[in-house]
Amino acid sequence: MAKNPDLLIEKRRDEILEVFLTLYEKKSLGDINIKTLAEETRFTRATIYNYFKNIDEIFICAYQKEYLLWAEDLTQILTKNEKLTQEEFADKIAGSLVRRERMLRFSVADFHEREANCRREFVFSHKLAFTQAINRMHDCFAKFFPDKSEEDITKMLYIFFPFMHGMYRYVDLSDVQIEARQAADMPLKETSIYELAYNMIVQILK
Repeated sequence: MAKNPDLLIEKRRDEILEVFLTLYEKKSLGDINIKTLAEETRFTRATIYNYFKNIDEIFICAYQKEYLLWAEDLTQILTKNEKLTQEEFADKIAGSLVRRERMLRFSVADFHEREANCRREFVFSHKLAFTQAINRMHDCFAKFFPDKSEEDITKMLYIFFPFMHGMYRYVDLSDVQIEARQAADMPLKETSIYELAYNMIVQILK
């Protein structure tokens, strides 16, 4: 029986993505390219180029998968809870973002420039995954805070997502950045993904 070519393409892309994610845990994004991936896989560079045009397409696929995983987390919050107070809701959303630290790290990696280097199919797939996350957050707001109007929820989403996409810069600090903050007498203390997300959710629900 002939193999399904679409399933084979998906399998090969998943294999390459797994290697990319493994390298991403040990290297900065700028140190990962098609050559380094080929050195860590059973594929040649020419073979990898059959599935991805460049490293940006691999990045956007990895980012897409993180959004899908987070959308699943939000679905669990939505379906396993009948009622939540503001504090309980903030706790669950903050906890979900702690588990998706890699997604937050991706969000500060010059995403728009990378997306511009990708073919339409990759950009469209990523937007579909992002839309799932937006819809699940919308549904969570609507279910647990029925006093909020559709206009209120839209405003909260426009506060939440831009904040979420920039928050990792405030928790992933190098030694030099910490020293520079101290030298500048910066009034911001060290914080965490959980603390930032929890406080922000509580604030926008007031």
